[in-house]
Amino acid sequence: MVLAGSAIFISSEAMVLACAGCDPAFRELKSNRTRKALHSFNLIIRANPGCARAHLGKGLTLMQLKENNEALREFDTAIAIDPRYADAFYERALLNEILKNPKAVIADITEFIKLKPRFAPAYALRAKAYYILVYLYFSKDQGYTKLGLSDLDRAMALDPNYADAYKSKGIWLLGEKKHEEALKYLNRAQELNPKEPSIYGYRSMVYSELARYNSALQDLNRLVELRPRTLESYRRRSDLYFLLGDKKRGLEDLNAAVSLAPKNTELRNRRAAAYMKAGKYMEALEDYKQVALASALDDEAFKHLGDAYFKLGKYALSYDNYSKAIDLRPDAAGYYLARSQALQKLGRKKEASLDLDRAKQAKDTPAEREL
Repeated sequence: MVLAGSAIFISSEAMVLACAGCDPAFRELKSNRTRKALHSFNLIIRANPGCARAHLGKGLTLMQLKENNEALREFDTAIAIDPRYADAFYERALLNEILKNPKAVIADITEFIKLKPRFAPAYALRAKAYYILVYLYFSKDQGYTKLGLSDLDRAMALDPNYADAYKSKGIWLLGEKKHEEALKYLNRAQELNPKEPSIYGYRSMVYSELARYNSALQDLNRLVELRPRTLESYRRRSDLYFLLGDKKRGLEDLNAAVSLAPKNTELRNRRAAAYMKAGKYMEALEDYKQVALASALDDEAFKHLGDAYFKLGKYALSYDNYSKAIDLRPDAAGYYLARSQALQKLGRKKEASLDLDRAKQAKDTPAEREL
């Protein structure tokens, strides 16, 4: 091996010898013998630093090890060695998706498509990046929607049985509020890939928007079957049960969700609110206590605790928690109104009247929580 400027020149014989280990190394990677694969790729690169395929393999191995920044450098090196290495552009795009860099994904897939223009998943991947820019990064570039939908149409034209493209277009049309069209594409995605959980999740959203609640419930039932350990499935089905008036099943699903994520305060708040509506004030109190313990600066948590104690007739404790809420947020009129009612129950009518006056002067005047 000799150096000429910044370029590396390697004899053909040396390249063949060095790259002979690439296939076994890739087999190790495919078999999840990750550390062994990394060792093999390192040996190949040491013998032949100009082997783009070995750098690609090392990058893929590092991705499996969650060492994404190091993986990115390997992909960069592979492309620098061979600027027409399509696979390196595609894998780097997948990594940039993980790194939440949608513009880099678009740039890489654009280069990949120049080299391999008939690969349907590439268009779907680029469309996903456009979608992220529009709906997650709130880009004002209106052209992204047109480009993204065009990419999905191209993916479906190249592979009419590519379920992910139909699913992605259905999701995009859901975001565009074109619910009937979204349903058509999600139905086709489900026909092509009936065991993909996310299709049922998105289609249930479409059915809910169309007020077809029984169909939405069927899809959520299927989603729970396919993802029985995912709290979001239970949370969403719980919401639908409550909407349909089935409080018992709604609460059962909230219980399942909380059991999966006992420290999730949002779920505990939801369950506590359901308990309050069901008149199960002790159960609500326990959830609100957990929420308050998780965040000593959450004024609403103490307000909720005050509400639960009030319903249980424990007015002194109710007063204490309303006071904590007021200490944290002294401009909330609703807190003074609630404390005023607790003071009335305690026979402290003068102080109750003062709180009513404070409520009128408060800047923030949310609707009074029903007690």
